[in-house]
Amino acid sequence: MNASTVAGSIIIAILLAGAVGAGINLSLPQPVAAFPAPTKYREVYVGKPEDYPNVKKVNLEVSMEMGGVELKASGENLVYMLGFSRKASGKPLVKTEVSDGVLTVSAVAAGGGLEILLGRNYVYNVDISIRSGGFKLAISDQLQVESLKVTAASGGGYLSLEGSPSLKNAELSLGSGGVVLDVKAEGFKGSSKLTVSVDSGGVIVKPLKLAGDVGCRIKATVESGGLSFKPENFTVVESAKNTCEIQTSNYDSAVSRLNILVSVGKGGVLINQELADVIRQMPQAYPQMGGV
Repeated sequence: MNASTVAGSIIIAILLAGAVGAGINLSLPQPVAAFPAPTKYREVYVGKPEDYPNVKKVNLEVSMEMGGVELKASGENLVYMLGFSRKASGKPLVKTEVSDGVLTVSAVAAGGGLEILLGRNYVYNVDISIRSGGFKLAISDQLQVESLKVTAASGGGYLSLEGSPSLKNAELSLGSGGVVLDVKAEGFKGSSKLTVSVDSGGVIVKPLKLAGDVGCRIKATVESGGLSFKPENFTVVESAKNTCEIQTSNYDSAVSRLNILVSVGKGGVLINQELADVIRQMPQAYPQMGGV
């Protein structure tokens, strides 16, 4: 199925309705999560190195009913920072526990916005659960993430990889909504596996920008809907109506590999493409969305 058909019948109808409504603006060059304005309440929880002198690994567990989560590296020397903002009362609950050199931070909030800052001197396992909302996750070479798991019943999300990130495994699971993957990596510290699953909605894997010594394989399937991919800089391993597999020519010999697995139940998938470019190619079908 061609990109225009996918974008027209599936992505635009489902992904934009779900993801944008949940706080992801796909029309911007770099989508941003929209968080409730901190009009009334704000709490900040900070873990400093001197508070945890023997800790090298951090398990971060976050559970929110409704709202937005943003995660990125901190420019300061810290273990973690959690900044909650909300309009209504209902203070978040944050607990910490240290065992065998591992710090576990558990945070529960009813709603609002949450900003997470992580330090560069620790290895992190992050588990985020949102019933309804959006998330924006930026993994750069300043972070060491062993595992990243995000689960949302409904919403939209954006994951970016930049620099030379250290991310072994990431799992993003949505009931309904959309996910955008944006990979602009000079290299990878080891190999990485990204798994994205959406029951109803869409996934966009933007054009990848990888160093020449990084091998990449992308597999995508759609049970009901449409799938479109652009094989530029990739070799096509498999191509069918609702599935595709592409990989770089150096995948088998590469020391560092990036594996991306995408699965959608009902909806659409765009691989190695920009949604905005696809929209601009169909001004006659969608004159209000196409180019001038």
